[in-house]
Amino acid sequence: MPDLNGMTWDRHAILAAIKRKGYTLERLATENGLHKNSCKTALGVPFPKVDRIISTFLAVPLHLLWPDRYHVNGSRILPQNYHNRKLNEFESKKDMAA
Repeated sequence: MPDLNGMTWDRHAILAAIKRKGYTLERLATENGLHKNSCKTALGVPFPKVDRIISTFLAVPLHLLWPDRYHVNGSRILPQNYHNRKLNEFESKKDMAA
């Protein structure tokens, strides 16, 4: 298990910790009333509801699991702070017609 003092958890470490507890991502999702792929999706992209479920299940604070998604106080880092997101490219195709 990753060291809780400064080491970043990656998707593989999170998955391994879930498996060590005898669960799969699919089982964790379905037992929480979610689509079976929801937990898998959250390992790659922000999914606040599922992030909280995984954090609670592993008993590890959100900011330690995903330091790029959450502040130390547990609040989300705003989407415009994500390095891979371009916010001004959400134009409708309808607006582009003519």
